[in-house]
Amino acid sequence: MKVAFTGGGTGGHVYPGLAIIQSMQELDPSIEYLWIGENKGMEGKILGQTTTPFYGIRAGKLRRYFSVKNVTDIFNIIIGFFQAWRILRKTSPDLLFSKGGFVAVPSVWAARLCKIPIFIHESDYALGLANRLSAGAAKQIFVSFPQTIELASPKWRKKMTHLGGPIRPALLLGNRFNGRKAWLEREEQLLILVMGGSQGAKAINDLIVAYLPTKTDQIVIVHQTGQLHEQYAPYAQRGYHPKAYFQDELADLIAAADVVISRAGAGAINEFGAMQKALLLLPLRGHQSDNARWLAEKEAVHVLYPDEASLEHFKSKVQHLIHNDILRKQLATKLHTLIKPHASKNIAQIILTELQK
Repeated sequence: MKVAFTGGGTGGHVYPGLAIIQSMQELDPSIEYLWIGENKGMEGKILGQTTTPFYGIRAGKLRRYFSVKNVTDIFNIIIGFFQAWRILRKTSPDLLFSKGGFVAVPSVWAARLCKIPIFIHESDYALGLANRLSAGAAKQIFVSFPQTIELASPKWRKKMTHLGGPIRPALLLGNRFNGRKAWLEREEQLLILVMGGSQGAKAINDLIVAYLPTKTDQIVIVHQTGQLHEQYAPYAQRGYHPKAYFQDELADLIAAADVVISRAGAGAINEFGAMQKALLLLPLRGHQSDNARWLAEKEAVHVLYPDEASLEHFKSKVQHLIHNDILRKQLATKLHTLIKPHASKNIAQIILTELQK
């Protein structure tokens, strides 16, 4: 049996899929896998670190505003469709699993033409445009938030299931003691982890740098700066450690963190929630703000929305968290109760059941 995965654009579209693959391998080691992603996207680099074969195709983004690129990207989508069709015909997978992103759309449409069963996972609060374009072809749609089903078109609700967001199993093995030993000089210090997503986040990076003059020795900040790392590396100092990306040390680092400052991608929220972290979210407009707002209403996170993201507001939010142990524990506990930590295993089992029909 063979399963094709598709999706890309950000790590949030790739890592959850890899978590499902790992869970499936544990259940049935005989299954083969492949991944279809954008030929110039970051997903190829991520898959290059795994044993899952990667196939690159052209991809185009449909923008909901006037842009000349909308015209050229239509041709990229068409080309990507035929490339995906050839890949699927050549590899003959028994099922296609889509994690979303615009590269997934031509793959889903090609799979439908090839009469391959299609499963979709939506991480965010509401179905994104790519998944809305794919939903009609899907046999099952898994979602991270229960309200996603209520917001969806009635014609899709019967095939939607709330199972949560897949989480990388390796992160759950993080060791708090090892992480704190690696980054702190004194045990009583508080560790703030700043994660701007797989591509980094300039707005968050700039806020952190502006905050540094007011930071006390009681606080240690470890900061993933992303692809703009060279701009922020010169600010490195005692108690502030900028780094472009984290690899093997990430699990211990998250486990060690007292506060995590992050964008509000659903994949990251699920992982931090599973590890019971107190979150300060700085969402982008759109789906991320929807994700953050729902969690804030549940009193599970603190949020600094785009319109509020001044240095003064940021400092106030950070100070409130680092000086309130009880609040941090309450946020971490509440968020953990909203997370379904076994999503990847449950999704993997449903896929296996489908393959065995």
